[in-house]
Amino acid sequence: MQRIKTIDLARNKLKEIDYQMFAKLPFAEEINVEENEIQIIKSGAFNELAYVKLNMSHNQISTIEKDAFQTCVNVTVLDMRYNLIDNFTKDAFDEFSYATEWLLQFNKLKSVKDIPLKFMSGIKILNVSHNELETVPKFSFPKLYELHTVDFSHNNISDIAAAVFTTLFSIRFIDLR
Repeated sequence: MQRIKTIDLARNKLKEIDYQMFAKLPFAEEINVEENEIQIIKSGAFNELAYVKLNMSHNQISTIEKDAFQTCVNVTVLDMRYNLIDNFTKDAFDEFSYATEWLLQFNKLKSVKDIPLKFMSGIKILNVSHNELETVPKFSFPKLYELHTVDFSHNNISDIAAAVFTTLFSIRFIDLR
């Protein structure tokens, strides 16, 4: 059986990522759907992926359904820059899905609590610059022991909860410009 390493659907007119569109591709290393017209990521769209780079940047994504990412173990880069994301459904990611690097720049996020970090235990880099963040509430970073870089720059942050960063044992860089 041939191994598909790269799926490149960039610069087309895709409107949504449908149920199991990218399911059970255990050897895929990169899935690129940047610069389409994607507005919605359906439940089960990404299922049983491992060590893959997902590029969904430069779309119009505003809805990510429950269980959109199921058993996506160690997504190396989850690139969701330049979209219209203002929050995620509570269960967009299951307990087995996480990204090592999550790029969320240039979206519409207003609070860190709108980002589902609960199961992102392996995340190392989180970039939420150029959003509309106003608050970093208490318990924003649950059990993120490997997170070493957080970029909050170019937001409207006016409230950061006391001791919010104390659980980040590996933190090396926090950008709050």
